[in-house]
Amino acid sequence: MPSTATTGGLGLPRLSEKRIGAFANELTSLYGRVSDRLRLKLFDAEQTDFSRWRAREQLAGIDHEIAYLNKGAKRWADKAMPDCYRIGATVASDRLDNMGVASDLNMGSRLHSNAVAVLAEDVSSDLIMGANNGLRRFAHRYVKLTQQKTLKDREITRVVAEGIIEGAPRREVSSGLLSMFEAKLKSGKMLTINGRQYDPRKYSRLVARTRTREAVTQGTINTCLGGGCDLVRVSFRAEACEVCIPFQGRVYSLTGANKDFPRLDTQPPWHPNCRHVLAPAPEEYLRARGIYDSLREFTAGGKSVTSSEAFAEAIA
Repeated sequence: MPSTATTGGLGLPRLSEKRIGAFANELTSLYGRVSDRLRLKLFDAEQTDFSRWRAREQLAGIDHEIAYLNKGAKRWADKAMPDCYRIGATVASDRLDNMGVASDLNMGSRLHSNAVAVLAEDVSSDLIMGANNGLRRFAHRYVKLTQQKTLKDREITRVVAEGIIEGAPRREVSSGLLSMFEAKLKSGKMLTINGRQYDPRKYSRLVARTRTREAVTQGTINTCLGGGCDLVRVSFRAEACEVCIPFQGRVYSLTGANKDFPRLDTQPPWHPNCRHVLAPAPEEYLRARGIYDSLREFTAGGKSVTSSEAFAEAIA
């Protein structure tokens, strides 16, 4: 029977999980504060008879909030991505050392520093160009609708034109559009991403949980490759969903060089809020433990497991 060390859940240490969770809370708090202030400004717009000067003042205030959010998102990415990457790299390095595989972790190496820089830039760009610009567009449109009841951008012109074709008066169509924006504002779902409506708080938490996991995974993979370890094993989670269960406990080759195991063509997180991670599984360690062949059979087979105990039975 494989040892506990061999069949354990292979998740991250509790303190690491706590650190990652703190980053998610931090980004959620930032977006919560800014979205609350934006909503207050927009509710004020709804109740105020705007002059042109008042509208310009309101739009300037909105842009100020978005600029603050942009800076905060970049600061978060520049701090969270390196830290989470380091968590994945450090845990992988420690596990390799415990398995008798020398691992000289140098976070200042070009491999790690370049990876961290790309992750931070990618996340901050996604937040600024996607979520933050989306909030700005919503707020600007709402102010303009409140002031003049009709927006002149392409989307609104199309809606108005369709209404006129169908015989609806211009005022009726414009009023209906304003009502739609008011409903989004009152529900808090001011953000549209890929056609779905989000509350900025919930969306930022979704992004934080997903992107921090991506950083952990990348840190793990690069540390394994840097240490000459081509094989990795997927962690166990008792609450795993249908998407993740087929991966649990299985071993994959990072480069495809080891033909006994499938190449890792897709990696965690496999879905939003996924908490699965990869762990080093050096070939020499698996062979020394006498479980290399049984892991190969298990990975190639169709049986899925939901616990380390079930996995131990599967490869016994």
